[in-house]
Amino acid sequence: MTTTSSAADSRRDDKARFALASSRQWLRVRDRATGRVVAYGFASASRPGTYHLATPSRCTCKDAQWGHCCWHQRAAALYVAQARGKGGERRRLTARTHDGRGV
Repeated sequence: MTTTSSAADSRRDDKARFALASSRQWLRVRDRATGRVVAYGFASASRPGTYHLATPSRCTCKDAQWGHCCWHQRAAALYVAQARGKGGERRRLTARTHDGRGV
């Protein structure tokens, strides 16, 4: 039997994966000094014109305020993990081909 908590977590995971497909549409909040992304903005489904700001560990939505790891946080975590994976791949490819031998 599935508990309510795990069913809710499963829905949050599904929504996060779905949101990841549209990550190019997310707002990016950047640090003015460094230009580094510090949070992602997600349009609220329940409050038009409102955005929830999320990082992999925090969010401004009600679900997160109630102590849950919301789908915004999960989507941000998936995006960061994906971006780090691609960045790491680019660095490895550059390191391998930097000497001109392609090794």
